[in-house]
Amino acid sequence: MDKNSELILFLTDSQELVCLNNRKESPFNDLLLSESMKSGLAIIIYLGNIEYGILIVNSVQPLFFRNKEIVFIENLARITRKTEPIWSNK
Repeated sequence: MDKNSELILFLTDSQELVCLNNRKESPFNDLLLSESMKSGLAIIIYLGNIEYGILIVNSVQPLFFRNKEIVFIENLARITRKTEPIWSNK
């Protein structure tokens, strides 16, 4: 994925989760990693204060990500942000 894609730029600028629940015209279509995927979400993952990467989750089901799934992924990201990397000198 290109680091200058709309998805990456939005994620890094907004610090918000992106959710696309059906395949439609969207600047975030690269979130769906293959043609068979119908729903996807992405969120930046931190390890402590280090931006570690982007977690992308896809589903073959349209409208897969509802509040329960979104809250779960947001909580997972929040937990990693509170975790110090194991290579930390602290």
